[in-house]
Amino acid sequence: MRSLANGLTLSMDTGGVTGTITAPDGKPILRARYAFTAAAVRRGRPALRVNGMTGEFKEVRAEWGEAVAESAPVPVFPAYAMDNVVPEIKDKAAGFFRVVQKPDGRWWTIDPLGRGVVLLGVDHVTFHGHWCEKLGYCPHQKKNEEKYTDHAEWESETLGRRKTWGFTMLGAGCDPNLKHRGLVHTEFLNIGAELATLGDEYDITPNESRPCSAFPNVFHPDFETFCRYRARQLCAPSRNDPWLFGYFITTSWRGGGAAAWTPDCSTR
Repeated sequence: MRSLANGLTLSMDTGGVTGTITAPDGKPILRARYAFTAAAVRRGRPALRVNGMTGEFKEVRAEWGEAVAESAPVPVFPAYAMDNVVPEIKDKAAGFFRVVQKPDGRWWTIDPLGRGVVLLGVDHVTFHGHWCEKLGYCPHQKKNEEKYTDHAEWESETLGRRKTWGFTMLGAGCDPNLKHRGLVHTEFLNIGAELATLGDEYDITPNESRPCSAFPNVFHPDFETFCRYRARQLCAPSRNDPWLFGYFITTSWRGGGAAAWTPDCSTR
């Protein structure tokens, strides 16, 4: 028998594993048993892996002496300004990106200032690039270290080059130092791939610990809860950011190892 925490005890015998949760006064409030359905280990210590917990509180009481103002900082973002727009396409300035259908039937992306834009972006604009397993280092990073005196020089030239080429957006996985400097950006939530790393029950395809090698078990009862958790965790810092076009929800695995990027264009 092994006590893992106050009020939680796991016990194991040749027939299965039993978990017991007790109240502070020692009274059992929950007991669950998982029986072995086939030949299993007969020696060892039970262990518990927790990926999340839910609880219900009743008769909650609170006391306080004086009100305390919420101390959570409110993000302040630079004012939106981008020159590469389609001037003849205009609509209501809503303060964030949206898509509208015009009378001629065509759909347009409207920027926070009410101007039509054509979004052209590229993913993974970073100083270091990707790791090469065969070489044992990042060849892109090595080239950049030889070419630029510091990271700031790389940032300036990289942004200038993309604007000259007509790019208007930073795709998924780009260097955060490039944001809010003349190009629209996106955020990468990676919900599915993160869920798949929690264990075999959470992935459908084999997880090889590399991009696009895992597909989450969307039928698992924890899937919805995990999606809500990641959304609150990662979307809140970007709330009200006028430069944000939307979110790449996740990556998924497909035959041939191609990535399936799924952008959610709603920033609210």
